[in-house]
Amino acid sequence: SEKEEGSFKKFINNFGVPRSVKEGKTRQLLESALDWYKKRGPIDVDGFADSIKGVLTYGRAVSLSSKIMFLMEPWKILPYDSRAKETLPYKGNEYEVFLKKAWDYQTKNETVIRNTLKSISGMLDILEAPFVGKIEDLKTIRENRFLDKWLWVGEKT
Repeated sequence: SEKEEGSFKKFINNFGVPRSVKEGKTRQLLESALDWYKKRGPIDVDGFADSIKGVLTYGRAVSLSSKIMFLMEPWKILPYDSRAKETLPYKGNEYEVFLKKAWDYQTKNETVIRNTLKSISGMLDILEAPFVGKIEDLKTIRENRFLDKWLWVGEKT
């Protein structure tokens, strides 16, 4: 069922982006995402957003697109989010610009990020243990998820 735990529909709902998807287009969106990923990989979030714009989504759904591509390869994609954009600050709607600003922010705060992750690494090791050997590059996923959450709750400028 589309609403079962672990379903694509549930993923979209949990990430808070269901209103971006046109009614009845969830399955087609998943198929388009899988096809895009097979042909181009997850890196071109802006291109994927443009490819589904108006057909499967209302407008240019960059946030939705980044979260779908994040699902494909979480060690390469940082989710694009309006709250993170406020922290950076960024008012545009281009994933590549957002990503550059996020990496710059990460670089400026590298020491704090590294020390914070180090202080909670034992707890994170426990949480990640079931995924060791099943998901590649858990270290990068850990760092990206931390940055994503920090941007989400960060000081708005």
